[in-house]
Amino acid sequence: MNLALAKQILHRYWGYDEFRPNQWEVIQEILSGNHTIALMPTGGGKSLCFQIPALMLQGLCVVISPLLALMEDQVNQLNKRGVKAMFIPSGTPKKELERLLDNAHYGGYSFLYLSPERLQDHWIQSRLSHMPIVLYAIDEAHCIAQWGHDFRPAYLACSTVHQIKQAPIIALTATATPEVVEEIRTQLNIPGAVVHKTTFARTNIEYQIVKTQDKWYRLKQVLSDQPKSVIIYTNSKDLTERLADELQKNGYSADFFHGGLSGEQKSLKLNAWLVDQTQIMVATTAFGMGIDKADVGLVIHYQLPENLEQYYQETGRAGRDGGKSKALMLYDDQDLGKARDQLAAKKVDRTFIKEVYKHLHAYLRVAYGEKPEGSFLFSMRQFCETYQLTESKTTQAFSLLHHHKIIQLKEIHHPMAQIKWTKPVDIELCEQNSSPHIQFLGWLYRHKPNTNPWVVDIKNLASKARISQKTLHHFLQILHQSDYLNYQTKVEDTEVEYMVPREDDRTIEAFLPSLKPLMESKQKKQNQIFDYLELTQGCRMNYILSYFGEPSNVVCGMCDLCRPVDLPSLEQTLELRKTIVRFLQIKPLNSRTLVDKIEAPEGWILRAITELLQEELIEINRDNDYSIKK
Repeated sequence: MNLALAKQILHRYWGYDEFRPNQWEVIQEILSGNHTIALMPTGGGKSLCFQIPALMLQGLCVVISPLLALMEDQVNQLNKRGVKAMFIPSGTPKKELERLLDNAHYGGYSFLYLSPERLQDHWIQSRLSHMPIVLYAIDEAHCIAQWGHDFRPAYLACSTVHQIKQAPIIALTATATPEVVEEIRTQLNIPGAVVHKTTFARTNIEYQIVKTQDKWYRLKQVLSDQPKSVIIYTNSKDLTERLADELQKNGYSADFFHGGLSGEQKSLKLNAWLVDQTQIMVATTAFGMGIDKADVGLVIHYQLPENLEQYYQETGRAGRDGGKSKALMLYDDQDLGKARDQLAAKKVDRTFIKEVYKHLHAYLRVAYGEKPEGSFLFSMRQFCETYQLTESKTTQAFSLLHHHKIIQLKEIHHPMAQIKWTKPVDIELCEQNSSPHIQFLGWLYRHKPNTNPWVVDIKNLASKARISQKTLHHFLQILHQSDYLNYQTKVEDTEVEYMVPREDDRTIEAFLPSLKPLMESKQKKQNQIFDYLELTQGCRMNYILSYFGEPSNVVCGMCDLCRPVDLPSLEQTLELRKTIVRFLQIKPLNSRTLVDKIEAPEGWILRAITELLQEELIEINRDNDYSIKK
């Protein structure tokens, strides 16, 4: 293979003279026409493994990527380097979509980024079949695996690329166990794919676990002397906002990021963080995926991740500049209980699956034996409210029905609304009126005079009316208040299509035996996180490497288990225990107060507290204070 040409392209567009370990080997596989699976840690240069060969082959590379922000960032980076790339945003009107695909086909573009949901569109598949495709890149390929950490049903459609146009497939991920690798092979129908794996070891990241009864205090403590960019991960949208607000009140440069924000809000927040206008980003798990910010010096998990794949991927966003960085996890006993409760809330059994399937027919009014044509617009929130179901558990049930090709789900990421006329409209009078919202009323009634009610794509409608989405929303609110129409926002978030006729139990009985091993797998992954937290010896990096099928006896020398610990002498320990007991005999105190009152290293004090708890000489009360055990 032409290594000289590959290096020439590498230098011309990226400014590097040499490839990182394993990059050239992966590129060679693709150039030879072989399907490939590339396992590389976060920040390991996965993108170059498909970008370089695509430029060498001089055709179009179709990239399947899970997040709009990720696609937008990579496309912007390529365009800045003089490489023609585009992505297809959600909610793009048909006419604009045709124009973009024409450009991708005839405009000399090298990369076309699509979401897995877009790839399900038969019209798009038809257009792709006529394009000069030389390579398919499936990014974040662990999303295809039901046994992975971030299963996304739409990724199962990626196997359809074989029917679109024959070309090599490269599946890329930073987090995949040997079991997940095999499922990627199976689901993509690439049984002979060669696996290229770069070591998962991150030699510049210091892994540290801190159990504390006052996470907020410890958080401020660790942030006080951190000059570099920081990411703090939580599991809920509400907590990201509350934590960012508290940090701001305490003088920190902080903001929040989660899936409930608009595209514009996400872009503004992300850009502010990328250019260091914001130092600390408090975010849910998707933040940072594929985003190249080199100077992240600290990643904090303020709540427990669901599994080690997620944990490793998120901690890997630190230290991409090669400098020393830290991955810190803060937890308390309550976190363990919450994690167990959250997993229990998502567990589904055969009875629940059957119940959800039955309710779906009633909700959509589908008769027994019927297979409706087309898809239904569907609100998961309203469905759960109607039948008093838990949303997390119900979503899990729907994902399983999708996975087994009983229904097909398409998540709607752009604003939807429902409009219903309440009285007839005189179009001529509207057109003669000087008020912009009345003129819009006439235009709207001319286009939809007798449709009642109907669901609209807000972005598409605003484009057709040649007004902004904000103005459209304002007009519809005024018309709603004036009783011309009924306007409901965010009524739908999902499209549902029946893939087989409704036959109730007979339809779903075939896959129900797989439920038990799936739930057992999720429980096993949670137990592995708990085991990781409770390690008292060995090396944290070695534990992670072993999990990903890369056993090692080499200690990292950096994690909290590897570093030499300056332990107190027996006399010092006994004196500390006496001092702690003396304070607690006066009144119950938390660990932070004890650390402030006692002149000794914090680690020594916390160790002595743990010993006293284990010997049941002290206990923790409801206020998380320590007291003398009665």
